[in-house]
Amino acid sequence: MKGILHFFSLCWNRRRLYIVFLFVNQIIKIAISFVMLFFPKIILDTVFVYSDFRKSILCIIFFSVLILLLNYLNHLIVCISSGERMNVFHSFQIDLANSMMSSKLEKIENKEFLDLRSEAELYLYGGGKGFASILEDSFDVATMFISLFMYGWVISSLNYIILAALIFITVASVILNYFYQSKYVKINLEKASQERRNAYYVNMFQDFSYGKEIKTYDLRKWLLTKYEAQLRKMMEFYKKLHQNEMIYSICSTTLLCIQQLISYWYVINMAISGKLSVGTFSLFLSAITLFTSTIKSIINQVISVKKYTVYYKSYKKYYDNTDIFSEGKVNIKNIDGTGIIIKFQNVSFKYPFNEQFSLENINLTITNGDRIVIVGKNGAGKSTFIKLLLRIYKPTEGIITLNGIDIENINYKDYLKLFSTVFQDYKLFPQSIIENISFDSVNETKVNNVLKKIGLYEKISGLNNGLKTDIYKIFDENGYTPSEGEAQKIAFARALFKESCILILDEPSSSLDPKSEFDMYNLCENVTEDKICIFISHRLAISSLSNRILVFRNGCIVEEGDHASLMCKRGIYYDMYKMQSKYYINSEK
Repeated sequence: MKGILHFFSLCWNRRRLYIVFLFVNQIIKIAISFVMLFFPKIILDTVFVYSDFRKSILCIIFFSVLILLLNYLNHLIVCISSGERMNVFHSFQIDLANSMMSSKLEKIENKEFLDLRSEAELYLYGGGKGFASILEDSFDVATMFISLFMYGWVISSLNYIILAALIFITVASVILNYFYQSKYVKINLEKASQERRNAYYVNMFQDFSYGKEIKTYDLRKWLLTKYEAQLRKMMEFYKKLHQNEMIYSICSTTLLCIQQLISYWYVINMAISGKLSVGTFSLFLSAITLFTSTIKSIINQVISVKKYTVYYKSYKKYYDNTDIFSEGKVNIKNIDGTGIIIKFQNVSFKYPFNEQFSLENINLTITNGDRIVIVGKNGAGKSTFIKLLLRIYKPTEGIITLNGIDIENINYKDYLKLFSTVFQDYKLFPQSIIENISFDSVNETKVNNVLKKIGLYEKISGLNNGLKTDIYKIFDENGYTPSEGEAQKIAFARALFKESCILILDEPSSSLDPKSEFDMYNLCENVTEDKICIFISHRLAISSLSNRILVFRNGCIVEEGDHASLMCKRGIYYDMYKMQSKYYINSEK
């Protein structure tokens, strides 16, 4: 019941007209049921009992027009209601998208959380029946109860024993249905996580970013084998569902036959003995048929609505675990980039459901004028450190402060304005070039100036639509597909456009040729003169831009200093630098 009331309140708050039209629709359904039950009796009796053909023709015309009008009105209300439902549906989709984008990244990267989200969608989308099924099914149940009372009243006027027999057989059928639905829900929840895996493969086959690896490594056979194995797992679930459905169908059909035999035998005997008129015979026969089907539908719908309770638990658990990041209330708009002091105080972090820390006991101070290069092997904790600094992750232990304020308490939008970031796995969007750089802060002159700095101005200007050209051809066949180096430059342009006082570059030259890499280093040196700059790189040539080097290993900072001091220590940094120098020297030879 909580699941129904929750959905009702959500829809009521978003679009009240949708609820109003659902009520009106149910009233029309009751009216149609009433007319369909009693009018055939009236028509038949006027013909066979009263032999009044003129009156019977008028009844037929009135009956036809009334049914026609009620059905037209019903279809009109359904159409309007569907439009209102779509408005509510769009609202829910926006909320789901906002929920995912607002969640802590460590949650979104977690398998259990993603599986929980797939299960939560069963609640919103009716376990495959469609959005708002839980609400519409509940309204239908209420209407059926009113109709059932009407059918039961008619049957009881004939014989209470027949009514009791019909109820007994129907209840037996419903108990059977209860076990069927319970097993169905269990299988469906297990299937949800498998469907997510299946969707991953389908999306991957359509994602051109995987194209190079698939073709150059000839991965078709390998991937198809994986996909086929996943499909086999899916087939096991569908096999279970079909077996469950087959057993239920056989048993329910048998009970229905017994029910029909009893009903027809009694009513036909009464008609033959002359105790029922043709119209009354028709009325009772219709009432018996509709009563059995309605009571069965009611209990089936109640069971169906009950299964939404299971889905609701997953939905609630998902939203309870969404862990929306803290927006923070402390305003820092007055910070202009000078006098910044960021401190990591005994900061440690581990991912949900992991026992081992990815970052442990980090103590560090970052101030104006710092140009920090972070080095270390893959998995050493470099990217995790940056994600903590950007509040993408929240420390498991310890705190990070900005000018003495815990960053979790700072207004999130104000805090992000301090940072311009280019991640190693940056993403460009299939939108215009100018939007990819400036997003909703469109400033063509400023964008062109940035493009000139990074050496892309002539390339972009030469495109047919210039800055308004879409990146990629997903939405526009005339779109522009940049090379990896050009794409990385556009991502860098995005960071420069923002003009924040802290610049973070994760592997900034990984896709650039040597000349472009040299130009980018010079550009970084020029544009970051008055900024805090943090580089993450495997190429130690970038150390020339830094005054501080942090060496990460196994989630800890094991060495810190400038290039000269670390070379004197002859530690990890010394070994890494010598190894790369030897490689470059050998390459030149």
